[in-house]
Amino acid sequence: GAYWIGIWFARGDNGFKALIPPFGCWARGASMWDTHGTYGVDNEGRTCHSFFINFCGAVAVTSFLLLTLTSLHWVRRHYYKVFYYCHVTFATVSLVALLMHWKRMVFYLCPSLLYYAASVTPAAVQ
Repeated sequence: GAYWIGIWFARGDNGFKALIPPFGCWARGASMWDTHGTYGVDNEGRTCHSFFINFCGAVAVTSFLLLTLTSLHWVRRHYYKVFYYCHVTFATVSLVALLMHWKRMVFYLCPSLLYYAASVTPAAVQ
C-alpha cells in the first residue's frame, strides 16, 4: 500500500484520490465494473472495483494502526476493557478488509483458523 501511494505521489498524482470511491460507486444500482472517476497519469477511467480494493486496503491499514495503538502497555494496564473491545473489533475489521483487499489472503488465514479450531474443539467437546 505505502509502495503504491509513494508511486502515485512521485508521479504527481493525488494518492488519496484513489483511496476513496466516488459517489457513483456507492449508488444502489452501481456495478463494480462501472467506470467512475480517474486517477493516474494515463487519466483513464477506473472501475468501482479498483477503487474499493484501494479503500479496503486503507481500512485494513487504519484498523491495524488503531489495534497497535490500543495494544500499548499503558492502555492495557489502565483501560483493559477498551483494549479488549478494540482488539476484538479492529482484528475482525482488519481481517475482513484484508480478505476484500486481496483474496489470496485466505491462504494465509486458513492455517491459523484451522489451528484455532483444532485447539478449541477438544475443550468445547468436553
